[in-house]
Amino acid sequence: VNPTKSPVTGPTPIGYCTEVNKTKWIFKMKKNGTVKTKNCKWLKKQKPKKITKMCKKKLSNEKFDKPKQACPVTCYTCGDDCNEDNKAKFVFKLKKDGSGAAYKKCEWLKTKKANQVKNICAKKTASYDGVGPPAQVCPVTCAACTT
Repeated sequence: VNPTKSPVTGPTPIGYCTEVNKTKWIFKMKKNGTVKTKNCKWLKKQKPKKITKMCKKKLSNEKFDKPKQACPVTCYTCGDDCNEDNKAKFVFKLKKDGSGAAYKKCEWLKTKKANQVKNICAKKTASYDGVGPPAQVCPVTCAACTT
């Protein structure tokens, strides 16, 4: 029997990249100049399609960044290296029995239809044995580049 780990309240890391659940970003800018904000914790809980839409928002000011800057792990915008190796493996899914992971390559992902690529890239698959999730390993195919 494995004990349940307590929730982590600190930053969520992916490689060298971290994000803090409480970090706020501009959700809406009102006509009177005031802003409505959301945080990374809220963004993480949304469906993949909504996360993609929210991460594309361009609103920022001196106090709040854009979502992709405030929540780089959730928005898959860690780092600015926009190269990808077709032979690189990513974690497609973790095995249900916890014994390992199923891997796919970026070249495989490129052969899929656009909606399939989007869904696969939006998966919040954990890294396993040093291999990362699709958007981290295949940023060009997943359109996860920051530049």
